[in-house]
Amino acid sequence: MQTLADRLRNLTNAGDGDYTIGTVVYWTDEHLQDVLDRHQVWVVNHPLEFVPQTQAGGTVNYLTAVTGYRDWEAAAGTAGTERFIIRETDGDFNSSANYTPDYENGRVTWSATQGGTAYMVTGYSYDVYAAAVDVLRQRLAYMDYWYDFEADNQTFTRSQAVANINGLIANFRPLIGNNVKGAKSGDLSISQMVRIDI
Repeated sequence: MQTLADRLRNLTNAGDGDYTIGTVVYWTDEHLQDVLDRHQVWVVNHPLEFVPQTQAGGTVNYLTAVTGYRDWEAAAGTAGTERFIIRETDGDFNSSANYTPDYENGRVTWSATQGGTAYMVTGYSYDVYAAAVDVLRQRLAYMDYWYDFEADNQTFTRSQAVANINGLIANFRPLIGNNVKGAKSGDLSISQMVRIDI
């Protein structure tokens, strides 16, 4: 979760001591993780789709598969957990020692071709941009009573901070839902495969 929390902090410029409400100082990593948890999708047994790669001589290898989601929690699971795990369609657990996950982009790469093997992924995908909008809106709520003023021949236009945050929110809103690959993101579309022979 730390990688996702760091990305969220970077997107929102949320410091770890921006302001205090009561006795609570914002924004700790735990606050950011709580916001991320509100925008998680629990993906269960979602089929992976291999991207065939043609090698010299015409050999086709199946080394890389796409999950259909981005921004996975970077926590390799075990056979008994529901974090990022890969199973064969018969339910057999595939150890994380066998592949390299790209959690942010939703890709999994094996060192040897996996042609003919079907895999499913289970884990948590997070909508980082929806979480960013949430954090920014909470920061705006804190700034609700801010106003511009002049003092000692100086002008303080604190409303610019509000305008800047509103601009970020406007930029991030179209990206909400971008953790699910498909038409919105312009990447390879993933469709559910339904077997009718069983």
